[in-house]
Amino acid sequence: MRKILSLLTLFAAFSCGESPPSESAAGAAGKGVADTTAETPDTASSAPQRLESLEDLRREYSDIASGAESGGMDSTFFDYNCRGEKAGRVVYLSDEGGLRLIRHTYSEYSHFSAKDEYFMKDGTVFFVLYRHVSWHFEGEGETRDEVTEKRFYLIDGKPLRCLEKKYSFTLPASADRRAQKAANRETDCSSAEAVLDRFRLLARYGSGEKSPDCLGE
Repeated sequence: MRKILSLLTLFAAFSCGESPPSESAAGAAGKGVADTTAETPDTASSAPQRLESLEDLRREYSDIASGAESGGMDSTFFDYNCRGEKAGRVVYLSDEGGLRLIRHTYSEYSHFSAKDEYFMKDGTVFFVLYRHVSWHFEGEGETRDEVTEKRFYLIDGKPLRCLEKKYSFTLPASADRRAQKAANRETDCSSAEAVLDRFRLLARYGSGEKSPDCLGE
């Protein structure tokens, strides 16, 4: 009987000494759980995002173009010369996401120059911009430039939209003003596969393959 009374006394002492959590303690515990949950969207948003729409492509293009313009990317390049008939430079621009932009500038003979740019995400090209210029003499001391710009929007290697813009101007003149006034027109993307072939050729040399003395396309 004494043993039973002793055990009852001991149980009562423990029961009196253990108080329930206060509201502030419970609130702190609740806040701890809430804070952990609140971090989840940030973690999810840092995951790579697929490019699924025209707006996605434009946003990604803007990010890459800004990084290239600010000089915030690593770059490598090679030059080539095809017996004086065609000469150019291929530049590869990369950031922490890998290769993001291939820029190919070149000229053929003395009356044609071009800049071809291939914008990439996760090793896949999603936007291509061509600016090709041919020129000829016009009048005394003047030259006329004929400009063709082409834009190719692609998702998973398939053309989504293709645009073309043509304009000309006489030097000296404001080429930017003429370019702003010119309108893009929709094209049927029939040349997209040839564009991708040129991209694949240039990408080969960006992955470590020995660059050529003459770049054939």
